[in-house]
Amino acid sequence: MELLETSIRDFEYVVNTQAIADLTGYRGLRDWARILRPSLDDICTAILTVSSVGTGLVYATVFSASRGNVSYMSFTFPLFSVGIIVPIIIQVALRWAAHLSHEVEFASQKVWTILIIIFLAFATACDMVAIGILNLTVYWLSFLPADAGVDTSGASGIAGIVAFALPGIIFIFIIAGFALGVSRNGIKAFRPTAGRHSDEIFDKADDYKHI
Repeated sequence: MELLETSIRDFEYVVNTQAIADLTGYRGLRDWARILRPSLDDICTAILTVSSVGTGLVYATVFSASRGNVSYMSFTFPLFSVGIIVPIIIQVALRWAAHLSHEVEFASQKVWTILIIIFLAFATACDMVAIGILNLTVYWLSFLPADAGVDTSGASGIAGIVAFALPGIIFIFIIAGFALGVSRNGIKAFRPTAGRHSDEIFDKADDYKHI
């Protein structure tokens, strides 16, 4: 009897959410969040890690530096903060939606997926700008004449150039690889989270159990 009731609830769930599934490829807010969250977890974690390390580095430097102009470093603090806050909000919101007790009608998955990707791209850009500013502070680092035993022959300038060159080369390789991938497979190969579910999933009522 209990198995029959469960099967009936599963069938009702499939029937009630089929219209949204046909329209968007997802059966509701919970289904969309469950699919999207694992796809973005690694990206959010990477942004959080970079932002946390950068924030700690800037905080320690600004409040303990004895020489050099740290005013530029202060600008990186809010940028790294954006890189921390945005992924946390996205992860918390998706986890909450993925663990809803009941499915919620939600027909704007594509719009919200694009918005989430834009916010993550913005957070990544903030981290990149902050890292660039930190590299500039290395390039522009100046020492006070009173600093005894400090070599001021321009080593910081060389270090700044290297700090810019290496990330620049890596970035060029990444962009080139992405461009080659797009030319070979098309842009759709790089946006699996924005697409629809496979139709095979819709044929299995057991995959959409009513919780």
